Amino acid sequence: MTIVNTLFKQPVRRLYTWKSPGDVRRNQIDDILMSSRFKNSAVNCRTYPGADIGSDHNPVIMQMTVKLKIPHSKQTKTVKYCTKLLRLSEKAEKYAVLVKNKFECFYVEEADATRDINQQWDCLKEEIEKTNEEFLPRVNREAKQEWITEDILDMMKERKRLKGSDAYKHIVNNIKMPCKTAKEEWLNSKCDEIELLS
Repeated sequence: MTIVNTLFKQPVRRLYTWKSPGDVRRNQIDDILMSSRFKNSAVNCRTYPGADIGSDHNPVIMQMTVKLKIPHSKQTKTVKYCTKLLRLSEKAEKYAVLVKNKFECFYVEEADATRDINQQWDCLKEEIEKTNEEFLPRVNREAKQEWITEDILDMMKERKRLKGSDAYKHIVNNIKMPCKTAKEEWLNSKCDEIELLS
């Protein structure tokens, strides 16, 4: 246990908690006890001698911060699809036709409108997910940069495995050149896209 009154330096007028009749002596006899575990949450503690409380004791007030625990819920892993295929015009057209057909079927089924909006949204979402599952391949490994290719990811995995060995420096040097060329190609393709759009 910790006596919180003694943790903070205060002027003498803020320390005493009891005044004897006739103001002969002043003592610090009222304390706030706190578990040492939560001692760091106390910000300030002092008495307020001018308070009108009808007693010869002064109120002792402590300020503290309350740190609430953040509940961590189990996160479900989101499925990621390779949307790069949709940049190719023929693939994009096929995907658009598939989605359009699903939507037409969906709207024919929902013509009676007996379901509420949440049920309709769930059905719509389900249809889009089915279309993605049929048409787009899943992305297994996520690269931090868009320009990183599967070969570079494999080399990085190998580099991680060799960390601390003599071959590590050699593979680090081998990774640098493919990274540089891949990034250059990616930037050039982005520049070409911008030029086409403008």
